[in-house]
Amino acid sequence: MDLQVSDISTQGMLVSWPSIAGATSYQLALRTADGLSYGDYIIAAAATSSQQKRLAKLRPDTTYLLSMRAVFPEGPGSETEAEATTAELSGLLVTQETPSSFRVSWPHQKPSARRLRLSYRPAAGGKATELALPPGASSALVRKLRHSTAYSVELTPVTAAGDGPTLMATATTLEAAKFKPPKNLRVLEEGPEGLRMGWKAGPGKVSGYRVHYAPQGDEDAYGEVTLGPDDTSVLLRDLRPGTAYSVNVHAEMQGGGESAALEALVTTSEYEAVTAQTPTGRFECSSQAQVDLVIVLDGSWSIGRINFRLVRVFLEQLVQAFDVRADKIRVALSQYSGDTRTEWDLNTHTTKAALLEAVRSLPYKGGNTNTG
Repeated sequence: MDLQVSDISTQGMLVSWPSIAGATSYQLALRTADGLSYGDYIIAAAATSSQQKRLAKLRPDTTYLLSMRAVFPEGPGSETEAEATTAELSGLLVTQETPSSFRVSWPHQKPSARRLRLSYRPAAGGKATELALPPGASSALVRKLRHSTAYSVELTPVTAAGDGPTLMATATTLEAAKFKPPKNLRVLEEGPEGLRMGWKAGPGKVSGYRVHYAPQGDEDAYGEVTLGPDDTSVLLRDLRPGTAYSVNVHAEMQGGGESAALEALVTTSEYEAVTAQTPTGRFECSSQAQVDLVIVLDGSWSIGRINFRLVRVFLEQLVQAFDVRADKIRVALSQYSGDTRTEWDLNTHTTKAALLEAVRSLPYKGGNTNTG
């Protein structure tokens, strides 16, 4: 399958591929380069020579990894990958408008900026509200606004010499939500770096769901996932341990518009201290012969950071059982995803202590799954 990306803008791109005989549907996964899930789509197969899917509401100047596989009656086929980067911003961009909020994004400012000043006021007149932001910020969520109201927005970098050039835009909040939100947003599964959230579908004809989440107090680190109309749960990956997250679920309605937000504040768990236990005699590996052991790990995003931590624990327990020496047992390790990376060779770590330290500090490679 030849996956093509075209018509790239600051917030979207068009994905095209040739139709495959016998396929009933296509699975498309979208992730940022750092592994953040940004949407999973199921596209019904059409009786045409090619198909396409327009992806919207993306982040500007962001590299996305796309993976697609055709689904047949007997199961899914092999995976095809592509990579594309959205266009850079040239000014202020207003997105994620709701009846009471909107997000403002901007190009990265010069290093000389000590802070950023974001101000907004009703375009018809009124008192301005100012937000002080760190110089590295590239977006901000403006809250507690009036519905159906136009706002004048200005961003000014503040340097040691004074104010820099100001970027300006107009943003308009949406009408008060006409549709009721989903119900009963709750945590189904909880971990240090992931949460599975579930909800009950709301009334009306739903065309899909939009899930927005961000660490409390750090809205610039937000994530967003788009789901189908039959989905009532989502796995949020690569979160920060022991951190409170604001999670919002909107129902997108057939014919346009979306519901008010169903919101919950949830907290990821902390990591539990893992203490390596001294192996008993039945777990010891003693041999007079020299043994070379090569370990190959799947390090793709499909494993997830939570599970990869368990992989490290397993490897540590495994290594504890071996008599690691240059003339006894030597261990090498590689990770694979879209490509293969050798973490260490057979002669890199010649003592058990050195090998254990390497296992404990083993980085998570990440990347798309490529098991072919």
